[in-house]
Amino acid sequence: MPVPAVPSLADGLKQGHDNFLLLRLIAALLVILGHSYAVAQIPGLHDFIGRAGWGAGIYTGSIAVEIFFVVSGF
Repeated sequence: MPVPAVPSLADGLKQGHDNFLLLRLIAALLVILGHSYAVAQIPGLHDFIGRAGWGAGIYTGSIAVEIFFVVSGF
């Protein structure tokens, strides 16, 4: 019984798409969500990550930027 060939990284890059489109879309939507609170200019209004108290300066937009950095590394 022959063993099926495992595609290499080079084979994956030849296809022209990298399957990270969904991650990019989610990150873009998180950026829009994170900035929408600043655009609304309602004092004390924060997104769900900001309200959760994960840390100073952490909100959906900052997490989205980190996702973009990780995805761009691939």
